[in-house]
Amino acid sequence: MNKKYELLKGEKTMSHATPIQDNSASPRPITGYRDLSQAEIDLMNEIKEYAEKTRDLVYRVACAAEDADNALAAVAEPLRWVSIARTHLQQGYMALTRAVAQPTTF
Repeated sequence: MNKKYELLKGEKTMSHATPIQDNSASPRPITGYRDLSQAEIDLMNEIKEYAEKTRDLVYRVACAAEDADNALAAVAEPLRWVSIARTHLQQGYMALTRAVAQPTTF
């Protein structure tokens, strides 16, 4: 397994993330972001769940690409395409979260 994709599989998922504990009376606002409704929070969490499933799919495709026939892989460059797909999918999920959060900053 390529080290790059070992790291991909070894990244922490949302379910393993340690929640940040905030002991202040109220959370500090993030510049350019507004408070989200519960429906928007639920939608953001659904986007994050799909993103995690997609990351697992990208990992499985990367594993299959590494096991591909070397002669064909030299021409077809499957790992390059996995990398491109990963980047574009990350951009897509970020776009979805921005569509929900509607930040006012660049």
